[in-house]
Amino acid sequence: MAKRKHVLESTGTEQKAKKKKLDNGEKKENAQPAKWTNKQRVLVFSSRGIAFRSRHLMQDLKRLMPHSKAESKMDRKDKLFVINEICEMKNCTKCIYFECKKKQDLYMWISNVPRGPSAKFLVENVHTMLELKMTGNCLKGSRPILSFDQTFDDTPHHKLLKELFTQVFNTPNHHPRSQPFFDRVMTFSIHDHRIFVRNFQILEEDGSLAEIGPRFVLNLIRMFEGSFGGPTLYQNPHYISPNQHRRNLRRAVSMKYKNRVAVKKAQELKKPDVSYKTDPLDDVFTSNAKPAPKTSNLSVNAPEFVPKGYSTQAGSLQAHPPHQAEGFVEAFGQMRVGGAEDLTNYLLLEFQKTMQILMTQPGNIPEYLRPLCEKLQQAGTPEVLSQVVDILYQQSVFEPNFRYTGARVCHFLCNHLKDHPIFGTFKATFLQKCQQDFMNRQQLLARGNEGLETLCGLTLFMGELFLNVTVDQGGQTERLEFLPRALTELMITLVSHPTDMSVKTVCQLLKLAGGPTEEKMNQDPQNAQYFSQVFAALTALKGSPQLAPNMKALIESVLKFREENWGQSPQPVQQSSPAQNRQMLDYAQGIQAEPVFFNMHGKQITREEAGYSDDGDLEDGHYVLTEDEEREFLAWQAETTAYGGQMTEEHLPSQSNHMGYDMSSGYRAWSTDDGYSDYQASYGDEYGGDDGYAPYLPDGLTMDEEAEKAYEDFLNSQCGASSRK
Repeated sequence: MAKRKHVLESTGTEQKAKKKKLDNGEKKENAQPAKWTNKQRVLVFSSRGIAFRSRHLMQDLKRLMPHSKAESKMDRKDKLFVINEICEMKNCTKCIYFECKKKQDLYMWISNVPRGPSAKFLVENVHTMLELKMTGNCLKGSRPILSFDQTFDDTPHHKLLKELFTQVFNTPNHHPRSQPFFDRVMTFSIHDHRIFVRNFQILEEDGSLAEIGPRFVLNLIRMFEGSFGGPTLYQNPHYISPNQHRRNLRRAVSMKYKNRVAVKKAQELKKPDVSYKTDPLDDVFTSNAKPAPKTSNLSVNAPEFVPKGYSTQAGSLQAHPPHQAEGFVEAFGQMRVGGAEDLTNYLLLEFQKTMQILMTQPGNIPEYLRPLCEKLQQAGTPEVLSQVVDILYQQSVFEPNFRYTGARVCHFLCNHLKDHPIFGTFKATFLQKCQQDFMNRQQLLARGNEGLETLCGLTLFMGELFLNVTVDQGGQTERLEFLPRALTELMITLVSHPTDMSVKTVCQLLKLAGGPTEEKMNQDPQNAQYFSQVFAALTALKGSPQLAPNMKALIESVLKFREENWGQSPQPVQQSSPAQNRQMLDYAQGIQAEPVFFNMHGKQITREEAGYSDDGDLEDGHYVLTEDEEREFLAWQAETTAYGGQMTEEHLPSQSNHMGYDMSSGYRAWSTDDGYSDYQASYGDEYGGDDGYAPYLPDGLTMDEEAEKAYEDFLNSQCGASSRK
């Protein structure tokens, strides 16, 4: 028993020793953490203007890629090579950049930073994880199994794309944010020259797949040798841009109508000239003698027969409804056979649709008018031209926001349809339409406010025609030379019937086209004298009690505007000696273009105290002076220093309006300014405000001396508190 006990004790001791060695070995193995050698990171971000579905797609890719990094949206005006610098700052070697255009077309860039290659795709058929059909799920941070179609090994550019997808979407081993298991598979399939990308969950029970999302299609556009640029490695010949695709759809819709018209023409050609054969002996027994006139014993003066007991009531015949056959006959008479009139209605409908679109999007005139001109080439009757002129004229005269657009539409149609057999006379027909109301301007004034509104709209629209419609004469582009005389006659007609509306229209026209009109009228002394009658009438209307005060201020601003040569007066030249010029130039070369900051007490402070950082901390969106702007600023600063820091009005190089904009340049924006600046100045003088602005006092209340003193003490206390800070 003692021997057996000793053997058991020795056996237990050996087992404890072995267990201790195993524990020490496991601790040594656990003491050595796994190494993260593939330290690639992917920068995933987008441009501004991205749609919500595209944003959800980008967020889904970020969740599936633990090795991704985020960045704020990039301005669409920035160049793409800036992304390489952003990736370098973020310590990223790969990049996925989503670029959205027209708020509907999504493009994806996948690039190997910084040396390339890179590929640009058009993203189509996007389905995100949040859709109800996506029933799969996976653990966050799990590593995917990438499955590629066998077609990726057939062509060189597909092999390159396979390697690029592998490096971007594959999670690096032992990444800090990744999990050491595989529970999903990401597939890349090629069909119809497109790459279909899908993400599935691997079910543990039977190994089947359940789709997680996202699901999208990549249409390859081009592959570049560098990162976001460089020489082209491959260009997809099967790629069709979204704009071309939408254009093809619109063309296919229009082809239905063209095919229908062609079928009708073919049917008309197939119709025989003679419906049936006639017998030449059918008219043998017919006589050419005129039939004898029929005689009757009936007379219109015969007495009426009234039955016994019948009572005639006034208005009884009107009480009965008219016979329904009358309306049926009228409707039947209005029916037409399809043919040329269908084409006319179609063209007019398209023209009306285009004009309605230009009401809200006036900046896209060439984009919408080019396809319209192609459709108008089919016009074969003068009725289309007449209806188009009426529609454009009515909308341009009675829609204030469409007058400038209407003038541009006239100019576009005149240039692009001048060779058309019917629309070649568009300009002459449209001007004849304007001439009708121009010759009947006195009759329009006699119709009251309705006629006055028509005449005012015609006046402003003809001003837009004068500025925007040009003709070629002798190889030079010139304005219509007869319009200044017509505009002058319209203004004299309006000021001869002074109302707020007519005076406002004349002032708006002078601000819009006063300078070019006077320049043309001054070429003839008789016309110049005729044009001066407008300003003589406006000067007389300044004291008229019929006009509102703001209209008088508007007249004053127009007269002052003319005295300044319509904002084109030359800048006064300051005379200075050569020594002063040399001194100012030397001083300008020795100083820097640095602004000066002051606090509320008038003391000079530094840039940091004013809340501005150094130039090195500026962001990409900040504005930086160019060399020419910096040179002009240095010259201005030197000139200011030469005057001792005190710039008076006589030293200023140009006139400025009440908003601080320089009015000495040749351009002056036309607007419906009703003399607001003069009214503002008079209002400020009346109430004692500074710089033409009256103090804000609710309900017309004013402060007495005690309230003003308390208000000043409050301001001083606030200034002292801010200075102590």
